Amino acid sequence: FTEAERAAGAWLRERSSPDDLVAILPNSTSSYTVLGLGERRLVHAWTGHLLDFHHGARAQERDVREIFESEDPTRAAELASRYRVDYLYVGRAERGVMKPGSLGGGCFESVFSWDEVELLEFTCAGDGAVSPAGDP
Repeated sequence: FTEAERAAGAWLRERSSPDDLVAILPNSTSSYTVLGLGERRLVHAWTGHLLDFHHGARAQERDVREIFESEDPTRAAELASRYRVDYLYVGRAERGVMKPGSLGGGCFESVFSWDEVELLEFTCAGDGAVSPAGDP
């Protein structure tokens, strides 16, 4: 782990609730920082594991990935709200797919930043949430 990853994990452990959901880029090693160091739950981690238990895992993977890839901040906020995201972890994997303007629009507030790692709090939660893995 880098110093930034260790610091982000500590920030999550110390300043967020164990019930908070963190979005990462699905199927990325960012899960090690959030789950292992931060001890926080993920909206979506590894699709292969989730398919054993949730029929909607592939659709959820596409949606969560779109949060990071979308150039439309309104769409990203809509999806973050739908999946009850509390925080977004933005590390190397996430930055690798983000486009200019991704996660703008005022709903994603930076609460931690160190080198290549940033934590964003999702501040525009609303209706339309779904349970993990897209199950009704």
